[in-house]
Amino acid sequence: FSESNTRFVVEIKKKDKKRFESIMKSVPIGLAGCVTSKKSLKLYGVSGNISWDVLVERNLSLANDGWSLWGTLKLADAELRHKETGKKIEHLNTDIRWSGKKARVENVSFRAGSSLITMTADVPSVADPRATYQLRSAELNLSDLPPFPTGLSNGIKNLTVVGEIQIRDGAPLLQGFVTSPEGVFQETPYRDLKATISWTPTGISFKNLSLHLFNGTIQSDGYWVNSGTQSQRLEVASQIDSLSLKTLMEHTFPQLKKRFGGELNFHGRFSADSQKGVSLPETLTGSGEVLVRHGTIADFNLLQRMFSPEKKSPDSAKIPFRLPESLTELMAQPDTLFDTLNASLTIERERVRAEKLSLSTTGYTITGSGWVDTNGTARWNGALTLSPQVSHDLQREYRTIRYFLDGRGRLPIPFRVEGRIPSVTIRPANRALAQALGMGSSPSPGASQKSRDEKQGNEWLPDSLERLLHR
Repeated sequence: FSESNTRFVVEIKKKDKKRFESIMKSVPIGLAGCVTSKKSLKLYGVSGNISWDVLVERNLSLANDGWSLWGTLKLADAELRHKETGKKIEHLNTDIRWSGKKARVENVSFRAGSSLITMTADVPSVADPRATYQLRSAELNLSDLPPFPTGLSNGIKNLTVVGEIQIRDGAPLLQGFVTSPEGVFQETPYRDLKATISWTPTGISFKNLSLHLFNGTIQSDGYWVNSGTQSQRLEVASQIDSLSLKTLMEHTFPQLKKRFGGELNFHGRFSADSQKGVSLPETLTGSGEVLVRHGTIADFNLLQRMFSPEKKSPDSAKIPFRLPESLTELMAQPDTLFDTLNASLTIERERVRAEKLSLSTTGYTITGSGWVDTNGTARWNGALTLSPQVSHDLQREYRTIRYFLDGRGRLPIPFRVEGRIPSVTIRPANRALAQALGMGSSPSPGASQKSRDEKQGNEWLPDSLERLLHR
């Protein structure tokens, strides 16, 4: 005690190495208390070596915050193991330097699975269990850390996290700003990752996450909670700008690779809630708005399927006798090239449903609604509307279709799509229009234009006129 009898000082020295696990078992405070807490990381199998030279000072005149510490503590080659997952923190080394009420944690390094991590931290007050930190890793594999499951193919390179860590309810809570100039997410390279995160052993939330992926950018907010092997929960709100649709399909739906191309834009929300070992993708749901610019549907031409069905098709009798050059040129294209495609999407587990779909090309537009699943099976109702020029050219060959033109001089052709992409069946949905475009006997070469028009007018009246005349 000092002369004022209000202060005592105890100097503790242990410069010889001592087995770390024996200290953890015998000292119920500090790190040992965190390790053994029921609400903590649930670590066990603690091992390693520890040495210290610490001066402890207590001012008895202060009811609270009267403690001061001076000196150092060194931890070498410690090992911690997570009780539930078996994941380990190995080769943990650190130096802790106390100076009164402050502490500096230096030279922290440890290995979690295949990931080597280094860190420094500053504790403003030993009475308050919080610290500012800076964490680095040359390459971090997310599957090495809770709550992420094993099997994720993620290599976050040159990771830096700056923020604050504290103990809340006996478990660590880490908040910070993340940057990574490059890495791999599910075998897909990315660039310029940035995010504000909040991490606990059971979950992670993120805000303002942005990265360059698939030649575009993604911005997201969300969280991921892992309550064990039986329960996972994912919630994400994302905005996608200028992604390569071709590259995206190759990585997410490999069975449809090389079928689609274009520049993808999207905004929407997704969620997945897996129980009893069901994978997250199997429970994925969500909705959003999609826009594709300068797109391609490879080896697929809707006009060709509609006007030139296979001979074995039950609609083969609908093949037109003659088509204008403007239409045959569109039909000759092996792929569907479009300017824009937009739709409202709803994801229902392994099926994508589209409403208000609109696809625009130079010669026609397509509108409709329907769905397609991950196996490529599709069901759609739609309308193909020829441009005014193509409609006019077709009308010169088939005068009767003037009954079917809309107010802008365009010919809409309703249709239904069923089957598995690309082997889908496309059938016109308007019987009268289908007749006008080819059903019935072909006119003889010597027949006059007037007689041909009269024959078409008698055989191919619109449904509304047919119903009116037969009342």
